[in-house]
Amino acid sequence: MAVKYVWITQDGAAVEFCDMTASHLFYSLRMLFNHLAPVELRIHGCRHYHGIEEWPRAYARRAVTLLCTHLKPRLSELKAWQLEQLRYMVSQARILNIAQLDLDTRAAFGLESPRQCNDRN
Repeated sequence: MAVKYVWITQDGAAVEFCDMTASHLFYSLRMLFNHLAPVELRIHGCRHYHGIEEWPRAYARRAVTLLCTHLKPRLSELKAWQLEQLRYMVSQARILNIAQLDLDTRAAFGLESPRQCNDRN
């Protein structure tokens, strides 16, 4: 039986990806980038959450894939500075070989459209 993947906020609330705003998706993706990237590549001024570096790699990649899948069709909702940071993360992802952040490839978003809230993630 598949387990539904939900995002747990810093307050401990479980949120489905389809219920997240574009900004929330962006901030979540940036937070994961900052925890997965080496210190010198991180975006400054962002919070650090203990334990995320210890997530199993497959779990972190699934989170990044789902965040990208839901964010891609909503890029027009982001502010210019958010798009600029997203471009930076994508450019660094190529160097880091984090394919899930490569906005230029179909594989980056799992070749699937965002699922409805009642579907499995």
